[in-house]
Amino acid sequence: IGTVMTVLVILGGDNKEGVLEVSWVDWSSLWKVFLGMLGAGWLASLVGLVKLDRARQIERAALAVVVVGLGALLAVLLYQGEAARLSDSAMRILWQLMKGSMAALVLLAGCAMVFKKRAGVVLLHAGVGLMMINELVVYSLHVESQMQIEEGQTVNYTQDTRHLELAIVDPSPADYDDVTVVPIDDTPNGGESWSDHLGHALRSLGRTIAGRPEPQALKAGEQTDDARLPCDVQLLQFFPNSDLRELKKGEKPQATVGEGVNFAVVERRPGSGTDMGGEIDLASAYVKLIPRDKSAEPQTLLLSQLFTLRNLPQSVDLGGKQYNVFLRFERINKPYAIRLNDVSQTTYLGTSTPRDYSSILHIIDQQLGIDRDNVRVWMNNPLRFAGDTFYQSGYHRDPVTGKEGTTLQVVSNTGWMIPYVAVTIVSVGMLAHFLLTLSRFLARRREAVEGVRVAPAARKRGAATAGIEPVSWTARLLPWAVVALFAGMMLSRVRMPVAPAGTMDLNAFGALPLAYEGRVKPFDTLARTSLRAISGRETFSDPPANEKHD
Repeated sequence: IGTVMTVLVILGGDNKEGVLEVSWVDWSSLWKVFLGMLGAGWLASLVGLVKLDRARQIERAALAVVVVGLGALLAVLLYQGEAARLSDSAMRILWQLMKGSMAALVLLAGCAMVFKKRAGVVLLHAGVGLMMINELVVYSLHVESQMQIEEGQTVNYTQDTRHLELAIVDPSPADYDDVTVVPIDDTPNGGESWSDHLGHALRSLGRTIAGRPEPQALKAGEQTDDARLPCDVQLLQFFPNSDLRELKKGEKPQATVGEGVNFAVVERRPGSGTDMGGEIDLASAYVKLIPRDKSAEPQTLLLSQLFTLRNLPQSVDLGGKQYNVFLRFERINKPYAIRLNDVSQTTYLGTSTPRDYSSILHIIDQQLGIDRDNVRVWMNNPLRFAGDTFYQSGYHRDPVTGKEGTTLQVVSNTGWMIPYVAVTIVSVGMLAHFLLTLSRFLARRREAVEGVRVAPAARKRGAATAGIEPVSWTARLLPWAVVALFAGMMLSRVRMPVAPAGTMDLNAFGALPLAYEGRVKPFDTLARTSLRAISGRETFSDPPANEKHD
């Protein structure tokens, strides 16, 4: 039953039918359920404290701490009322953890029936195993892409910045563009290990399960032969990362048509993924378009993502019809459309360093009948819609038009709930194992104190402590004396010094706030951190003016 509940909780997190932002009940009701659970835990602890044998002092002390702690927390939350309720984004996380905890408790009960005293250890390892399974699920089924939108623009696709495609667009239809794409293979030839082949197979399987089977990609030097294309395409040269420069006087271009007759490619080193700035590689390629009509001459185009970013298609005539050709990131078409109403960026005080991004979206899905406006997405608060998760990733402004735009990181991962469930299973397993171990330890201690194994109900109060030597008052007071000594030392160090009359109160001055590198901090903090960077110390004493030094 616990396994079935775990699977249902994991699969229930992937809602492909619409916006996933609420639980089965509203957040206020869910908060009341949470308070009720806290109250039930407090009441159970109180009843246990009252009924527990007075001779079991350690257990009673531990339960007393739990009763006081839970009671104080519950009293504060009830006193504050609705103001104490967590924010909606935090309530979503609490809802996921509550579902995972319910499945973990059922699993714990099953482990206790099967594995007895090893229940906590088994459940703990099961949670760790589930985390390892999640890595395999993410590797094979996880699809990550980006959605870049300018204010006022509507987009119905995302871009996979790790894969490229050559797009041949027929703009002649009145109400749509007829687009045929050819994937570009930018992986190096040879040198692949068995693990590379296995990883490629797993990713291909994942793309197939996700409904995006991986087609045959075009490599440099190869030529396509597909009837769906208006011509044959040969990839002459491919540059994974590049820039463009204008041709020098007298320099002959490799391209015969398009913008490329005025430019040449400057090859750049591909990024390693750890470069500062996180810049994305922009590829270029020389492509030969070979008409199937042998009477027409082949045409060579220079395609570059730099042209695509500037929305400069390479126009070419094929069989009397004009086509636009692009080299672009792989596009993943979506059944929904998203419009960007507004995007804003907050920077740290006095700097241009971003502190927060926020986007206001309008979501339209005609198939599901969804039309939602003013949906807000901001940093660390993603939107989950139609099986996709949208994270606020970046902000940009077009240097030419001045239009603001947003970058949303879009993740499609059916098993996104697995980490939540795995963490709760590990937590419940660790807590159960700790409590079981503690109870066995206390039972052995009672046996040593009483000298014989006696059931708690039959234990006589005031039984002789056979084999246990009494503790002297000196041994009892010494630990408290050490604690008091160190407490006094700490209090003497934290006591604020008093400035002598007629001198500057440096402590009051150090408490004054200032803005430094976008953050507000006291003068004392800036002084200490700067001094530590210079000399490795946090304090400096200025010698008297009349004191001479060499």
